[in-house]
Amino acid sequence: MFKKLLNPKAWALFLLMLFAIPIVADDFNSQRTDFRDESIYFMMTTRFYDGDTGNNVLCWDNQEEQIKTKDPCWRGDFQGVIDKLDYIKALGFTAIWITPVVQNASGYDYHGYHASDFTRVDCRYQSSDGTKSGDAMFQELIDKAHAKGIKIILDIVLNHTGNFGEETLCKLFTRDTQLRNQAYIDACMIPEEDKLGSDYLTVVGATQYQRRLAQMKNTDGVNHDIHNYWHHFGNFNWDDPTRWWAQIAGDCVDLNTENDAVADYLVNCYGSFIKMGVDGFRIDTSGHISRLTFCKQFIPQFAALGEQYKSKRLNQAPFFMYGEVCARFGGVQYRGQDNLSPYYYTWMAPENLMNQFDGRQSYWDTQEIFDRGSGMDDKLMPLCEQDNAASPESDNTFMVNGKWHEPDYSQSSGFNVIDFPLHYNFNTAGAAYRLAKEGDKKYNDATYNVVYVDSHDYCPGPNDGV
Repeated sequence: MFKKLLNPKAWALFLLMLFAIPIVADDFNSQRTDFRDESIYFMMTTRFYDGDTGNNVLCWDNQEEQIKTKDPCWRGDFQGVIDKLDYIKALGFTAIWITPVVQNASGYDYHGYHASDFTRVDCRYQSSDGTKSGDAMFQELIDKAHAKGIKIILDIVLNHTGNFGEETLCKLFTRDTQLRNQAYIDACMIPEEDKLGSDYLTVVGATQYQRRLAQMKNTDGVNHDIHNYWHHFGNFNWDDPTRWWAQIAGDCVDLNTENDAVADYLVNCYGSFIKMGVDGFRIDTSGHISRLTFCKQFIPQFAALGEQYKSKRLNQAPFFMYGEVCARFGGVQYRGQDNLSPYYYTWMAPENLMNQFDGRQSYWDTQEIFDRGSGMDDKLMPLCEQDNAASPESDNTFMVNGKWHEPDYSQSSGFNVIDFPLHYNFNTAGAAYRLAKEGDKKYNDATYNVVYVDSHDYCPGPNDGV
């Protein structure tokens, strides 16, 4: 019937249009190299889709509730993401941001933010038949996503580990990675008695926690962390630079990212994922690391690895990095402080401070620091606090005299951020427009800001639903 309504010439044109649609889509996928063209789907992998029911695992805490609801916290997996790639693509998304994949250890660690071993993908992601390790499954996900024109953004954590130690920096447990044991902490986590005590398994949980914490933060007055792989700063304020050194939660023990040994280790571990072909990093808790540390220890190194392994990425696109500099505040500038504001991280730190930054292990081995509220070193932490000059402004986002102009990236840090101010204030279109008009000039190039509708950090939504 429809064919009869069209004359032959119109029918031919209609068929040409039908055939052209997939060609245009495929051409877009083959040419897409600017991350500003991406539409990102965020997922907490373990809660997204259960592609392999045989590898489901209970978290260590609150197991009765998980059994009652028939909902083990570790349920979704890489196979589930692979199975739903067409679904995600059909929704119009071109990239997937997934939660951290490294080995975790805590009572509730299904989210991935409590690392215990940065060198490997969590064993609970491996296939239930044992034929594919977590690393192999993640590689398969990357490859199959790329084959469908979808990029993979990996969430990484530089700021902290969990409180069960870390395999290389402070080994407190030998982990049995046999899948059937992972739901039972005493079966899969064998304590190092010389560090935790021969009676570790018999003491109450609070005592166990304090023994673990002391090995990393020197909280008991003994210098356990002799190389200063963690910060030993006890008190902090969310609204001043002390948040760069402090433990933000009981399961988030703050790494000493000013220590070259720590930074090099993290770059090497996460660099393995760049080699696998991930297309970018979303960097967790970036606002709890100083900008100077980012510019010295991480951004140039990750950018260099990204360039070295660009052939592994979809369309060999530039490696993209953006950070979570959380700012639950009404203005673009966070509480009158540029150096705590998201935009500050998009600018390069001053060269004179960069030249003074020397985080060699030989220095840290001379520092004996205890967690007594003000446990700061003599040199690098004060140096980071000096990075507090007024932020410059940029017209890279805007037309000049009504015309496009070549952006100036000479002062760019190479790091981008989530636009928390816009998200937090997005109650009306007018408020969003005002914020962009007044605030976008603060970023080196606000067109690279990652803007989202909602996330796992904001509930129920902008302005806490107010």
